[in-house]
Amino acid sequence: MRRNCREEYHSLLKIFGSSPLFLYSSIFVAGIIFAGIFPSGTNYSIFFSSTTLIILIVLYYFSFIESMAVRGTKDFSQFLKISLIFSFFALGTLSISLNGYYNNIRRNSRIPSLKPYSDTCLISETPKPTGKFMKFPAKSAKYNESILIYLKNDIYSSDYEIGDSLIVSIKSIPLEYKKSKNNFDYTRYLKEKGIYSMAFISGGKVIVKKSSDPDIRDRILRLRERSISGLNAKINNPEIHATLVALTTGVKSYLSDDIRKSFSKSGTMHLLAVSGLHVGYIYSVLLFITSIFGNFRFSVIIRSILIIILLWGYALFTGMAPSIERAVLMATIYQIGTIFGKRKNSLNSLSLSALIICIFDPGAVFDIGFQLSYAATLSIILINPFINKLYQTKNPIMKYVWTTVSISTSCQIGTSILTIYYFKFIPVYFMISNLLAIPLSSIIISTTMIMVVAGDSGISVLLVPLLKFLVRMLNESMAIISTLPYPVIEF
Repeated sequence: MRRNCREEYHSLLKIFGSSPLFLYSSIFVAGIIFAGIFPSGTNYSIFFSSTTLIILIVLYYFSFIESMAVRGTKDFSQFLKISLIFSFFALGTLSISLNGYYNNIRRNSRIPSLKPYSDTCLISETPKPTGKFMKFPAKSAKYNESILIYLKNDIYSSDYEIGDSLIVSIKSIPLEYKKSKNNFDYTRYLKEKGIYSMAFISGGKVIVKKSSDPDIRDRILRLRERSISGLNAKINNPEIHATLVALTTGVKSYLSDDIRKSFSKSGTMHLLAVSGLHVGYIYSVLLFITSIFGNFRFSVIIRSILIIILLWGYALFTGMAPSIERAVLMATIYQIGTIFGKRKNSLNSLSLSALIICIFDPGAVFDIGFQLSYAATLSIILINPFINKLYQTKNPIMKYVWTTVSISTSCQIGTSILTIYYFKFIPVYFMISNLLAIPLSSIIISTTMIMVVAGDSGISVLLVPLLKFLVRMLNESMAIISTLPYPVIEF
């Protein structure tokens, strides 16, 4: 037993030792979190970071002018490592301050409250149904600020598309502080996205100004909406269509409360939010399809470029959620490494993806999706190998079952603290539900991809009944599991 523990400990040390980026990206994130917990003015952060870096540079300079023999000692290596740690921490605190993350959260809207005015509002996201209204964020042309619009259903038109503008009369109100029972601060969430006010439009004239030249993002999101509408016409079943859309695109606005609750209580809600699982599956399919190009130097480059382009296209298609960004960045790093013949290192790739995202958007660290995605992936890299060793078999069916159980358990362990903090519960039957849901969802995604490629041919018509059967099976099995005794442990 003691020998096994020692071996596992050395295995972990080996993983960390071969992944130097993990330490520095963690320190950079720690600096961002520190500045988040103890927010200070931008000037103070600049002063702290600059002073730290200047001191380290001076110390390094005086160390550098020593002899080569001294520089080659273990003490000098340790000094360099500590210097880099302090540098990354200082840069992390500086990045979140320069980003203006906390200033954005604290500040109020520039749009005057309770005063009617006419404005041209650009639709920036897909409208979502919320009772009698369609809700969507729009960009105010007059005040150059986003506002959350609630447009009454009888005024809203299905012809509205992302990138179109609405000329309307608005009377805005400030966002109300509101926390849900699972501790989710919706007001803070909106402010992080630059939204500080909202407006309910239930009457008056609405003039639509169609976009004549939408950008690439708007074009892709419009394509997504048309695909969703086309899928709805083929499926002709609201509940099945809603689950299918969520599985393939990550758009959950069509889901009923009952479906949300059944997937949440069964521990499979991650399947309805496009994540690394989906990207990993698509990545595997693309690797298989592009294998026809062979493994010559030039063909490897072409394959890698094609895979990277298609993966980022899928990321844009699904709305660039943090989990998607993380997964696609990791796949991109893998493929770039393949081009240059580098050995693949999952922990290094994960660390580099986190560092890239945090450099461009330090506020992403405070996003729930970002935290859950990285915690789950990190647990798969670090915890799963040890759980997977507990049972070894050559039987392919049992091997698949145990691999699924091992990965699900690793993810649950890795994300448990975040799950308890944000959602106040842990699902009890997550192993059973994932054993059923993961293979079903994989088959559903594959069938949907074939159906989309087939278009309006006879193959597509034949696949619709199969797809409806599979999704109905998925929904009903998750509903049954969610109604078992004590499906969740509440905190």
